[in-house]
Amino acid sequence: MVAPKETKEENTAGQRGRASIVDHNLDVLTAFLSAVSDMMDASEHPEEVTDAARYALDRVFGRQGDEAGNPSNDEDAHD
Repeated sequence: MVAPKETKEENTAGQRGRASIVDHNLDVLTAFLSAVSDMMDASEHPEEVTDAARYALDRVFGRQGDEAGNPSNDEDAHD
């Protein structure tokens, strides 16, 4: 079965919706990176902030285990 073709208006609305989601995600990522930067500046142990930020991003993107930046799974994290 062939899917019905989108109208030009539906296609444009879909593109606007996707662009809005991308803009929101960029705003969230920018705020996250700004907070990480501020925490690194204030921390006596910025490598711990980096490890925590990497772990948080890995959780967001669904990476787990050896492919994740989880410090407990990363033997070389503090070398």
